[in-house]
Amino acid sequence: MHEFETENLFIRLLEEKDRKHFIALYTNPKIMKNIAQTLTIQQANNMFDAILHKYLSNNYEMMIWVIYRKEDRQFSGIESLSFQSFKDKKAEAGLILDRLSHGKGTAVEALVGLIEYGFSHLNLNLIYARCGEKNYAPQRVLRRSGFTKLGSVIDGTFTYAIHKK
Repeated sequence: MHEFETENLFIRLLEEKDRKHFIALYTNPKIMKNIAQTLTIQQANNMFDAILHKYLSNNYEMMIWVIYRKEDRQFSGIESLSFQSFKDKKAEAGLILDRLSHGKGTAVEALVGLIEYGFSHLNLNLIYARCGEKNYAPQRVLRRSGFTKLGSVIDGTFTYAIHKK
């Protein structure tokens, strides 16, 4: 349920066994530097518990998938879709990779897989993402994944979007 593969990646919904990886990402200041405020271990645990609780209730207002490399089954990161406007068939994409997966094409491959899954299995019409105007690597990843920049900078952030074809 709610899992998919790309050429090099296996991507599935977050499960209890992913707790340590999830917490490691959200509590690492170097990884979170350009994403959001670094969480404490307790905050990351609480967030993880809240997500799993929603899944158990079949509440998928935010879906978080873990990304594993097929070749060695190593954890690479997480990606998400947040459905602030599910009735309008729109979702915001998010992606956080562990430091060992940076610069290896994992981000683009995972995001392209997420886009395909969102359009074909979740029936979305629009997926958007935001990143800081000076955070150049995510901007390149978004462009390479098929996203187009919308408008100008708002509060230091660019918004990118991709529409279902």
